[in-house]
Formats: sequence, C-alpha cells, structure tokens
Amino acid sequence: MLPSVRQTARSVLARLLPGRAFVATLHSSSSSRNQSQEDEARDILFGDMSGTTAIDQAGQNQVSKPRPNYDIMHHYIPPAQSPILQLLTTMMMKDGKYASAAKQTSQLLLHIYAMTRSPPMPIIEQAISLISPAVRLQRMKQRGGKSLIKPIPLSERQRTRLGIKWLIDEVDKKGTPGKRRSERLAKEIMGIMHGESSVLRMKFEQHKTAMINRMILPPLSLLALCLASSPALAATAGSFADGGNTLISAMMLFVGNDKKVYILDKAEGNAAQINGHPAWGAVWDMDSHQSTVMDVRTNTFCSSGMHLPNGSYVTFGGNGAVGQGGGFGSQLNPGGFSAAWDSVYQDFDGTRAMRILNPCTDSDNFASAQCQWFDDPTLLSMQKSRWYSAAEATGTGEVVIIGGFVNGGYVNRNYPVGDPSKNLGAEYTYEYFPPRSDPPQTFNFLLATSGLNAYAHTFMMPSGKMFVQANLSTVLWDFNANQETPLPAMPNGVARVYPASGAVAMLPLTPANNYTPTILFCGGQAMPEFDYGDYRFPFADTWNIPASQDCQRITPEPQDGSAPTYVQDDNMLEGRTMGQFIILPDSTLLMVNGGLNGTAGYSNNGTLTTTNPADMPFGESLASGPVGKPAIYNPTAPAGSRWSNSGLSTSNIARLYHSSAMLLPDGSVLIAGSNPNLDVNTNAFFPTEYRAEIFYPPYFNASVRPAPTGMPKTLSYGGDPFDITIPASSYSGKANDAADSATVIITRGGFTTHAMNMGQRHMQLNNTYTVNSDGSITLHVAQPPPNPNIFQPGPAFMFVNVHGIPSNGSYLIVGNGQIGQQPTAPASVLPASIRLDSASGSASGANAASATPSSTSSSSGSHIGVIIGAIAAGVAAVAAIGAVAAIIVARRRRAAAAATSMYPMSGPGPAGFGKTRGDRASDSSAFIPLQQSNHSAAWNASTTSFNAYTDNPDPYASNPSFSPMQGAPRTGGGQQYRY
Repeated sequence: MLPSVRQTARSVLARLLPGRAFVATLHSSSSSRNQSQEDEARDILFGDMSGTTAIDQAGQNQVSKPRPNYDIMHHYIPPAQSPILQLLTTMMMKDGKYASAAKQTSQLLLHIYAMTRSPPMPIIEQAISLISPAVRLQRMKQRGGKSLIKPIPLSERQRTRLGIKWLIDEVDKKGTPGKRRSERLAKEIMGIMHGESSVLRMKFEQHKTAMINRMILPPLSLLALCLASSPALAATAGSFADGGNTLISAMMLFVGNDKKVYILDKAEGNAAQINGHPAWGAVWDMDSHQSTVMDVRTNTFCSSGMHLPNGSYVTFGGNGAVGQGGGFGSQLNPGGFSAAWDSVYQDFDGTRAMRILNPCTDSDNFASAQCQWFDDPTLLSMQKSRWYSAAEATGTGEVVIIGGFVNGGYVNRNYPVGDPSKNLGAEYTYEYFPPRSDPPQTFNFLLATSGLNAYAHTFMMPSGKMFVQANLSTVLWDFNANQETPLPAMPNGVARVYPASGAVAMLPLTPANNYTPTILFCGGQAMPEFDYGDYRFPFADTWNIPASQDCQRITPEPQDGSAPTYVQDDNMLEGRTMGQFIILPDSTLLMVNGGLNGTAGYSNNGTLTTTNPADMPFGESLASGPVGKPAIYNPTAPAGSRWSNSGLSTSNIARLYHSSAMLLPDGSVLIAGSNPNLDVNTNAFFPTEYRAEIFYPPYFNASVRPAPTGMPKTLSYGGDPFDITIPASSYSGKANDAADSATVIITRGGFTTHAMNMGQRHMQLNNTYTVNSDGSITLHVAQPPPNPNIFQPGPAFMFVNVHGIPSNGSYLIVGNGQIGQQPTAPASVLPASIRLDSASGSASGANAASATPSSTSSSSGSHIGVIIGAIAAGVAAVAAIGAVAAIIVARRRRAAAAATSMYPMSGPGPAGFGKTRGDRASDSSAFIPLQQSNHSAAWNASTTSFNAYTDNPDPYASNPSFSPMQGAPRTGGGQQYRY
C-alpha cells in the first residue's frame, strides 16, 4: 500500500502548498489521479479534521439519519491550505530552497504514517500545539549587574512559530539519531505525543519560569498565563472544555488518586505505540491534561473492574487476541474459535486475565513495576473465561465476578434460545477475587435471564446480600449461600443492561434516609425480545428504534418491612441508550453521553433486516442521534421537577458506544472515548474518538468554594468523630446559615465502562457544628456507619459542601486497607451544634479560586497546585484584575448562550514529563493470595521482576488443563471481535 500512498500524497500536498516550486516537483509525471487514489490520500493524510458530528440539537426522540446527499469524504476534508503545514515548511527552508523544504514535509507525513498507520496531519497539529508556549522570556539587565526575567505574552501565531522553531532546533542538533531531517522530525513528534520529548520539557520550564516571575506580567497577561496553567481557573459553569488527547480511545477508566486517571482500551490499532506495538493503556494527568501510554499485554476488550481496599484496582477478563482489522490474532487457541496471541498487535488472550494496578503519584517512580500494570495470566487469572462480566465488591473487600460471554457476540444467546444450560457460549458461573478454594458456582439467575445478562447491574446491600438486575428480572442474592430472593420485574418491558444500556446508579446514602439504598434506572431499550437477535447481530435495524425515557426507582431492603417494588420516577428529558450517571459532590446526578436511538454494540455483519453491512447508514454503529447536552437529576426535588438541563452547553463530540465519564477531585467531570468500530477508524460516521472533554457543573459559577482544613486520610466503620474546619474566607453571609447548609460527603467514582460505573457510591456523613467568633466553622463529623456493606472498604474522595457549593475533594481510604473482616466500633456520638449570631464569613470575589482542602497528614512538598495557588494570590494583588476577569467571564457566558452546540476549547496545559519520583513503599501483595490450585501467585518481592512476555503464543501453555476455551463454540461463527 505504501507506494500508492507515496504517489497520492503528492497531489494532496500540492493542494496544501500551492503557488510554489514544490508544485511542479510534486506533479512531475502524475498529472491525472483517479478518485479512489485521491480518497485514499485524504484519508491517510488528514483523517477527521472537522471535529463535528451530526448531533440532534433539538433533543427530540426521533430517528436520526444521514442528511440527504451527504458527502462523507467532504465532511472530513480540511480547508484547501493547512497554515501549520505551510508554516512548518517555510521555517524548515534554507537558502530560499522552498522545494527542498517541501520535499522534507512530504517525507515527514509519510514517515509518521509509516510509524502509526494513522492520518499524520492530526498528529502533527496536536504535537505542535502541545509544544507551543504561551510566553517567551526576556532578560532585562538591572543596576548592579543583576538581570531580571520578564515573561512576554505571545499571540497564537507567535506561540506556534516558537514551538516549531524549538522543534526544528532540537532535530538539527548534532548527534540526534536519524539520517534524514524528516526522519528525525517524525521521531521527535512521536516523542511529543508520548510525553517523552525534550521540547516538551523546554515548554514546561518556560512556563514554570514565567510563573515564578509572574508579577512582571501586566494584569491581562497574568490572567491569561493563569488560565493556561490551570484549566480549573478557566472553567465556565455548565460548559465543556478541552481535556486533551487520551492517545487511546477511553473505553474504560478510573481515578487512581488526586492526580491521575487510568485509561484502558481494547487491543486495536491506536497510533500511540509502546514497546513496538499499539498501546491500549494510558494514564491521564489531571493538572496538565496530558496522557502517557502504558503497557498492557492481554486484550482488555469489554473487561470489568473494581477497586481494592488499599486503593489498587483490578480488571477481569476481556477477549481473545486480535490483529489488524479486529480479526483473530495470528496464533489460534485450540479449536480455532479464538486466538491466543497476535504478532502485529502483540496482544495475548485476555478472557481469563486479572490485571492489577497500584495508582502512583508524581513522587513515585512511574517506570517501576510497582506503578505499572501487572498483567500475566500465567501467574494470575480467573478459572473461567469471561467477557462482559459484572464485578461487585463485598464488605470484606473481596470482589465477586459474575457471568459474561465465553467468547463474544452481540447478545449472550443463540436463537431460538432453547435450553440455556446447553449454550456453551455463555458463562453462568461466578467466582471471587482473591480466589476462594471452591470452584466457580452456577448462578441460576443468569440462566433465567439468558441473552440479556451481560454486565449485570449489581449493588451490595446493607444485609450483605447483593441486588442484581438483568434482562427484565431482579433478585436479592446471598452469594455466600448461592440463594436468590426474587424481586419484582422491571416495569414497562424496558431492558437496562447491555446492549440496551440504560443509566443506573445508587442514590446518595444520607442520614435522612438512614443509609438505605435506592437504585435508579433511566433509559435503555424496550425493543421486542426477538429484535435482540443472537450472537451474530440484532434482528432489527436498531438505529431506527427510539430509546426509552422511562425512569424507575426501587428500594431493595425497605426499613419499614414493606415489600420492595419499582416506583415510577420522572421521565428523562429525552430517550437515551448508553446514557451514564455521575453522582456529583452536591448529591445531584449528572447524565451524560448516549444516543436517542438504538443500542450499544456494533456490527460488521449488518443485521437480519440489513444484510449488507455497506447499507448500514451509520457505519458499524447500532445507535444514532448522539445526545450532546447533559442533564441533571435532583433526587430530593419534588416529583415532576427532578430533571433539568437549563444553562448547560452542548458538546459537539458524539459519545456513543465505548464512551466513558468520571468525577474528578475538583468536582468537574472527565468525558472521553466513543468508538463504535471494529478497529480504529477515524473516518467512520462515528469515528474512533481520542478527544477528552471536561464538563463543569453549575456549581462552578460560585465566586468562592469551601477550603476546609483537617480532612482525614482514613475513615473507620464507627468510632470517634473528627473535626473539619471551614475558614471564614470560604463562605460569605451569616455563619449560622453556612453551618446549617454544610454537609460532608464521601464519594467513589468506581470503574467506568459501557455507560456504567462499577462500584460508584456516594454517602453523606452525619455532622454537627460549632460556629466560632472569628467566623470559622468547626464541623464535628461522624465516621461511616459500622457496617462495611453500606460503603465497601477502599478509596474515596471527601468533599465539604456549603450552600450547595463543594470544596475540592480530598483522597482517603475507608476501612483498614486490607481484604478481610473490617474492624467496626459503635456509631459515632456527636456533640450538639453551637450557633453564634454575630459571626459571618469574609469571602469575596477576590478569592474566587478554590483552594485545595488541607489534610491532617498531607505532604508539604511543592507541586503544581501550590504554584497555581501562588498565581491566584498574585492575580488578586494586581489592580483591576477582578474587573478584567469579570469581563472575560461575561463574554464567555454570552458566547456559550449564543452557540450552545459549541464548547470552549482551551489550550493544553504544561505536560508532565519524567519528574523525579521516589520508590513506592507499598504494593498489592496483600491482595493476591498464594493459591496455586487456583492458578494464582502472590505479587511479592520474589515476583516483582515479572519476567517479560516471550514470543510463546499461548500464555496458558504451561498449564494445558487451563485452556481458554470451554467446550465447543457457540453457534454463529465469525470473528469473536465483532461487538
């Protein structure tokens, strides 16, 4: 293919660089090109440059179809000229030889394509954007021989020019590897994309020096530098902002700590490379919004995941090894129905894999084994193959792993269904992490819900039983005794599990509801049972079928002894499939992502009614009508008024199948992913998506946010209360009113994938208060109730709300950090509240930037938050800065109101590069018991080297009895990687 690329690239480059000598060179003997070659060149060189998708702005529950005479190629072709490419070519020119520079540009494009097999233009533009500084530094001599550094703000074009100059200077240094300049440029650009470039470090140091010398900047420039350095300070309530590039499509993600978000994709042809193969793991930095790839060896496609008591995370299962195009990998498993390994993507069979990660911070050695994914199924794996399994943590910190597919497909059944127990493509058992000595047991509920039981919805109940919902059925399940108690069926025939994919969450647990769980289900699909089809594909054109607006609540264990029942709740503002609930710190629920029509999944085989895949109107997607506008659900509002989207902007990025969302510690929400495609496809109707967004909920319009002190690092189940102080500068108005409104909550975002957050839970702790004469408020806060089943042991963030405005979250661990019986103590006894009528807060607009809450054991080391705090203080000290900020905010709000379909795009912050980190003292050895009979091994000092994967194509070969296949394949055949 590459020779054709070389030829067709020339004609396209001629369009980009007209009127120069290069044109004649490019068109030498190729005056005519057929349309297919032109299309190929456009695809290769540009990809999806428009960044737009056809989102139904009206939010109507209607069928979304392509526009008449829709030209898919024109939709993705950039303007006739690329300013960045022209500028790069001009700056590479020497002695006026433009044709020579243009030839180098052509070679650069081809090098990047050869290295990534992805469109090079988006990569080049993103790389140059990442290295372009906001300021330059000018040294000014002072009296006495001293010099002063003055930061000079740059325009957009000046920034780009300086970034390109740094790039060219770097590759022109003597000793830089690579014979040709174009080759050196390509390597440096890929290094930038991987966060491993000295040019990135140069930009970071430039910004750091500018911030140190910030008081020399004029007020407007200082504000601009602050906003560029801290995305949170640039936030506009109800809006979306640029979250950077995730490098891999964010199918799965979780918050590891207060600095890092970890991302997983399926094994596929992402441009980002690691250790000689495409990456499908990454870590995203909250401060810089930059991503760094991580090595994951097994195929994580459609895994499940859960936290552990010490803050580590574990993922379960996945799919067989795949190669280019999503087909079977090069080395097949016995029987030939899946693959063990692929020589191109270098992914191993992940159907039984257990992968563990210890989240690390900037003080840790990120390159060490303790900070990387442990992923070796020969040492640690499940007893059964599981794809789309469910996972739920128990009150002891164990994880129950439930059901799944053995291999793959659209829904987990043949058709006609027949006897489900004879279906060898479905996994009806459950097992544990850490493994118990008993073999996996059959969960009869999975047999009863055959077909629609992938990613079952699970919630631990106070009694120690588990609430489980799949298909239209619901049970309370004693998993220790394997006994089920039937609950009412889901009303109105609306399925909520994959692929119907409704939004599901446990409502906040509060003292007012006595910590009684209520589960909320919204959206999904009410298709007839037949339409769901079988393993191969749906039996209907799902993209034409509107999603449900229906919402239902159920309290599985009512404390008044009444029978559990589903209760009709307010309908959503529009129907959604693949909508996702994120519980916000103010105890409301944010709904994001999803589509108006269809289901999750994708098909390269068409459907029963559209037999030719080429006739599918939205490519391989089985959904249509992306819903870009969020909505907020208030669980305490009166019935009929619980939903609102007033004042919320609309994203122009389609977030359908394989999208994700997660609450961040500052109270914003990270939104990423979307890839309803068999393999990476940036030119599909709904393309593989790498752009992340940050959504800022309405409370970001507050002029001041609480900045509490004394936040704990650990919580126990019952026991002595603790105190948190809210300074008077953290609120305005009467202290008594602020104290009455104050709440303390702990929240866990969980492990998110496929529009669900496994383990998400939100609890308000009981508290009283003392109002002090200086206006500060001391909150006396109870420990969580003495029942670990209510809020399972593990990581969480604590927020303090005043008048509904949350502080930044503080990371902590609930429980003793170990798997096993959690210590409990009697419920906390709180003192009576003490009011003081004369006290009031002292906050004003001057301290609008929220301070990070301090912790009783927090580190005093310097980090970017301290620097940003210092900048904010400098901003407050500059005359008239408040007025400037007000004007800018007002303009942003007016712009947002005028064009709700757009969202503000802010430049990326400084990248985080290779900071010095100390060795991490802890690992997850306590959570991997040495039970060889269960094919697991402890992660301890003797195994920390973790021998590198070899070219042995079958990681299970050392244990022939541990075959990844279980009997004969399910009916349907074809690729296991279809959905």
